[in-house]
Amino acid sequence: MRIDIDVENIWAKAGSGLEPQRADLWIIDFREATYALTKTHFATHFFAASVSLPPLSIKAEEFRKGSVPYMLPGFDEAPGPVTINFIHDIGTNGGQNEVTDIYRSEMYKFLNLWRRAARAGRGGMSEEDVPVLDANYKHSYRFDVSLNMVRPDDLEGVTDDTDLEKQHNMTISSKYVLKKAWLSSLKISDLNYANGNQYVTIAAVFYVEDVLAV
Repeated sequence: MRIDIDVENIWAKAGSGLEPQRADLWIIDFREATYALTKTHFATHFFAASVSLPPLSIKAEEFRKGSVPYMLPGFDEAPGPVTINFIHDIGTNGGQNEVTDIYRSEMYKFLNLWRRAARAGRGGMSEEDVPVLDANYKHSYRFDVSLNMVRPDDLEGVTDDTDLEKQHNMTISSKYVLKKAWLSSLKISDLNYANGNQYVTIAAVFYVEDVLAV
């Protein structure tokens, strides 16, 4: 016996209002951290290649009513690590060190400053300068990070021979905030002569209080 069900697929249909979010259309904004650490608005969003977010979990606890077990929500679990892979730049634009005459990655330099901020109050590693605590024994090392999902701008009324700039514009479709992120670790990807035409990346691991939809 065959049953025919007439179901209309409304995803991405004109006028339905439902559009799937593409996984390659996003921008991450470290503006608060870059200004606090470097006093500039370093364009870190151009270097972020991938983002891995943690699950937001509630620990399941077993309870019993008589001899019957039940799983009920218990305490919240702390969010796991947020891993962001950045492209390692060659530091040719403003990255020259006047003392040693070498070029340094601007992206690595920014992340290393964040790492130093998280280590404030401890002894310096090697010859690094570690920020000192203020009079209240405090130092800023946690910053909000915005993760913006984007979509193509509204193309209604735009044809191939009209405003080309508008056709390539993006607008924010949804926004998430990584609350009070702090840098836990950073690692340069493995280097291998056998792997040609591949970017060197910097894997940075952050911890956050929450991933908040705004």
